[in-house]
Amino acid sequence: MASEVFTITLILWCINFMANLIEKLYLAGITIGRFYYQHKIGDKIKDLTAKLIALVVLATELIILGVRVIQRDHKDWLNKANGLRNQLGGLFTLPEITYG
Repeated sequence: MASEVFTITLILWCINFMANLIEKLYLAGITIGRFYYQHKIGDKIKDLTAKLIALVVLATELIILGVRVIQRDHKDWLNKANGLRNQLGGLFTLPEITYG
């Protein structure tokens, strides 16, 4: 008997929870819809979306271009960096002295 009461109570609690959740979501939707139409956000969102898409396309093109430049010139940059490293290392060593 107690388990049946517990089960019925649990089912009714779940139904009540879902009903309250649906009610709160509906009220939130109404509030957001009113704000959206009162402030004419649709045009702003369209403009913002178009600008974001253009920004993503531009950034992608620049990244691809940068990768191509790095692939093309990385050996030259590596050689120059190694030369500078060797020159800098040479400044901290004593010259070899020969006796003879």
